[in-house]
Parts: sequence; C-alpha cells; structure tokens
Amino acid sequence: MRGDAAPTYNRCIRTSGRSGQMPRIDTHTPLGQLVAGRPRRARVLNQLGLDCRAAWRKPLDQACAESHLDVEAVAEQLATSEVQNQGAADEGLCDMPLQEFVEQIAQTHHRFVREELPRLAGLLCRVVETHAERHPELWEVVRVFSELRTELLPHVDTEERIVFPIIVRFEQEQGMRRARMPWGSLGTLMRMMEQDHSRALGQLDRIRSLTGGFAPPEDADPAYTALLEGFAALDDDLRKHMALEDDVLFARAALLESETSST
Repeated sequence: MRGDAAPTYNRCIRTSGRSGQMPRIDTHTPLGQLVAGRPRRARVLNQLGLDCRAAWRKPLDQACAESHLDVEAVAEQLATSEVQNQGAADEGLCDMPLQEFVEQIAQTHHRFVREELPRLAGLLCRVVETHAERHPELWEVVRVFSELRTELLPHVDTEERIVFPIIVRFEQEQGMRRARMPWGSLGTLMRMMEQDHSRALGQLDRIRSLTGGFAPPEDADPAYTALLEGFAALDDDLRKHMALEDDVLFARAALLESETSST
C-alpha cells in the first residue's frame, strides 16, 4: 500500500473486528452476503470446497448440506478466522461507498503500476546490457516482463474507463437493466478482469523463479539490486491490489448484480 492513500481508505483496510468478540454467523444468510467485502470469509469457504460465486444466492446452511459439510462447524471456522485476524486489513471495506473505493484503488495501486512499470523497464535494459552474458536467464526475464507490461497497462485503463464506472452505477442506481450491458453482465466483465489478474500474478511468479526469489547475485551492482527490489515491491503491491479487487470490490459488485437480477 502506497503513502498516497487517503486516511479513510487506510483506516478501512487496517481495522477488522470488535475487541476479540466472536462474531455470530447467521447460517441462513446467502453466501454472497457473507463474503461481500470480507475476503477472509471467502478464503475459508473456498478452502472447504464451497464456490461462493457459483452458490452466490444460496444460504450457508443449504450450501453446506449440498456439499455434505457440517454447517455449525463451518460457521465456527468463519467466526474464528475473523477473531484470529483482528487488526489485519479488510473488514471496513464492506461499508465504504464504491465510488470512494475505486478512486482509492486507482490513486494508489493503479498509479503505482503506471509509475513502476516504465521505471523497471529502464532498469532492466541497463542490467541486461551489463549482466546478461553472465546471467542469460535475464533474457527470459525480459520476455516475461515485456508481456506483463504490455498487458497490465491496458488492463488498469479498462478497469478505470469501463469496469469501475459500471460498478459505481450499479450501486448508485441500485442496478441497471441487463439490456444496457453490451457484454451480457457485469459478472462477465469481472471474470475477464480476474483472468487478467491470474495471468499477471503468474508472470510475476515466473520472474520470481528466474531471479531466485528476487535475490541479487554476488556480482550484482546497484542497478541490478534496485531492479530486483523493484520486482519484489511490484509483486507485493500487485497481490494486495488484486486481492482488494477480486475478494472485496468484485464480491460486493456481484452481490449488487445478484440482488438486481432477482428483483
């Protein structure tokens, strides 16, 4: 998370619970309502084999019964995960207006992407000129990073020009008619964005592997060290950035779309 974030946003992503009290999980609540804005809950349910997106409108007790899971045990795991992770960042995001939420993502994470990718590209060129003969793996780093940069910059533009405004309009207008969505549904757009996220993280995993976990070799000069530190920072920020979008923003938007289509 970068220092440009507004205080409200930082506060929302830092605070989570209520002084150690075990939250009560209503087992009749639809999965979509349980996980919207609460990525820890989504992760717990996914680990148990419950696909929140596929069973968005199903109550927890029904989804557990269909998956042959003990609903009380599942509810206890959900509650325990929140208490154990108090102080970690995500629960305040349930109530933040989506307009404010997407603005903060754009001003922090998207801005970081736009600033860092060109800087890292310049560093990488310098490092390749100096070190590629002794470190031929750098040529594969160049290829993978070029793909990442080429795909990620248009991706954040698409989110800001198309996806985020539609999500905000869903909240402000309490949903839009499906006929006004040329892509078929907001869910279709969000799945496309999630696929882009998975690809970007896979590319960073490849760079991490090629560079030995972003560890400078013994003959690294300051530019080489700065490049690997930059890759590590990009990796860290992108994972936070994409978790906020996939597990919080898109989860809340999917709930809005579900409520709209059921009315």
